[in-house]
Amino acid sequence: MSELRWHPLLEEWVTVAPWRQDRTYHPPADHCPLCPTRPGHMETEIPEPDYHIAVFENRYPSYSGEQ
Repeated sequence: MSELRWHPLLEEWVTVAPWRQDRTYHPPADHCPLCPTRPGHMETEIPEPDYHIAVFENRYPSYSGEQ
């Protein structure tokens, strides 16, 4: 579970979410998952290069809607 903690050196609230360190997807170095899909390369979230706006689901949110 995420929590807010006061950071005395920064003098601001920070989010601590240690479980987010366990993300499982690490794309290859030459693959940009946010770039348009290119012929002969892995498919990305953006199927065409002429998109102006794309909306993505956050697979690893810091906070759940249950808080």
